Amino acid sequence: MSFPPNSSNPQSDVVSNLEKIRSGLLFIIISLLLGVIAEITSFTPLAIIGLIIDILALIFIIIAIVRIRGGFTQLRKYGSNLGIGVTGATLLLIGYILILTIILTIVGVILAIVGEIMLGIGFYRLGKDYNNSTVSTGGIIMAIPFISFIGAIICYFGFGSLITNASTTPFPQQPNYPASPFPQQPGYPSPSMQQIYQVGIGSIDSNGYAYVTLNSQTYATVVSALLEGSNIPTTQIEPLSITPGTNNLRIYFGPQNFVEGQTYPIRITFNIAGMMQDILVSAVYRQQM
Repeated sequence: MSFPPNSSNPQSDVVSNLEKIRSGLLFIIISLLLGVIAEITSFTPLAIIGLIIDILALIFIIIAIVRIRGGFTQLRKYGSNLGIGVTGATLLLIGYILILTIILTIVGVILAIVGEIMLGIGFYRLGKDYNNSTVSTGGIIMAIPFISFIGAIICYFGFGSLITNASTTPFPQQPNYPASPFPQQPGYPSPSMQQIYQVGIGSIDSNGYAYVTLNSQTYATVVSALLEGSNIPTTQIEPLSITPGTNNLRIYFGPQNFVEGQTYPIRITFNIAGMMQDILVSAVYRQQM
């Protein structure tokens, strides 16, 4: 399995960064509680204490964003499509800093709202990547301004099971795969060297959709797919991320001059831990499905 040079234990690295993100969510929750306390004390003779608590809450929220951004950035090395989350966290951080300047408060608020929405989408994608509906739901709510804190709380609790699953998901160094039912193609690694391989034979329908089932031993992002030989690229792939276990891909090539009953090779390129890997699969054209 290809991992970043400094990642001798990828599973530990993934879990560590997931825990970093969860700790960031905890900082957000703490900052919200501090904000509530500050508001309550602002109407009492202890208003100065409320101001101090407000500053403390702001420090906590900045720490939270930095930790979440760091975790998202590192998880991208393992194929997770979290770029929008990283960008969102960056905008959110810049927004809060600008708010502190007072002069650029309006710009800061706008950036913070946009960043908050993008960060919520990032959490939604993270939940999808790790098959955790609680985190996905929390991400959706987090992307809604003014109630995003509810999404952060939901995500925090969802991360409990997400981290547990990630801790028990194997990241094999030298996996042993079953033999492929298809002839080995020149220029492609054998199934025993692959972490992703096809299960059964795929199909192509009359609308130009190819359906293939893959078994994966790792998390990966689909980069591209094309019909081998004709070099016809796809215009749509669903889903764009795969997780350990069985994954069903739908690849759209559009109407082509397919021949009934003929098997077509499809080359799919994956991003696995920052490294590109081509997987050759086969699909049979069936006009009536």
